[in-house]
Amino acid sequence: MMTHKLLMKRQNSKKLPLKSQNKSGLQPQHQNIVNNRQPFEEPKHWSHATLKYQRKIYGKYGTESNFDPSLCWNKDEIAQRKEYEAIAYPKEVLELMEIAKTKRKALEDRIAQKQADIAQKMQKNEMWKEDLFKKFAKKEAEAKEAKDRKDRLIEEVRRHFGYTVDPRDDKFKEMLEKKEKEQKKAMKEARKKEKEQLMMAKLTVKGKEAEKAKKSKQADANANETEEDAVK
Repeated sequence: MMTHKLLMKRQNSKKLPLKSQNKSGLQPQHQNIVNNRQPFEEPKHWSHATLKYQRKIYGKYGTESNFDPSLCWNKDEIAQRKEYEAIAYPKEVLELMEIAKTKRKALEDRIAQKQADIAQKMQKNEMWKEDLFKKFAKKEAEAKEAKDRKDRLIEEVRRHFGYTVDPRDDKFKEMLEKKEKEQKKAMKEARKKEKEQLMMAKLTVKGKEAEKAKKSKQADANANETEEDAVK
């Protein structure tokens, strides 16, 4: 059986105002935002009196914000904005477009030039690779030629003795060294003779060119004398 005090408490709780029955725990301004109402009926902070805040509230809540929409186009502010833009951005739109077009063209030219340089370097790279392979092939050929030459010398030394000789034998080594010196001397003489032949060929060509130039000069001189005689 309920006591009298408990019954009175329940009756009083039913008569409490809605504010005391707020179970969400939200502040009044937050409740207004949730219910799509203006957060504050009156300014609570200095920023609420600014034109920027009032424009924002008017844009969201419309006429319920009690804001004069004519202030959205304040003449003084518009004049200041125009003055600022005239100083900060003095160029016209068409001029800015032309500048942007020029910059874009310069960028495209730089990219095209860079691509052309890359293509040229790639082509040179192929040439360098080809030259490198040729050098390798030349060295391999020279190494093979040296080995063959050494083998021929060894075989020649063996034939000199007339029987099979151990390459580690002192006599064999001595004869091989002698043959190598003879071979080097012969190769040196051959290179010297080749250089002399090339030099003689060059001198012969130069002599022929000089003789030809001399004859041409003499022919021009004779022609000039003939013309002078004809004039006289």
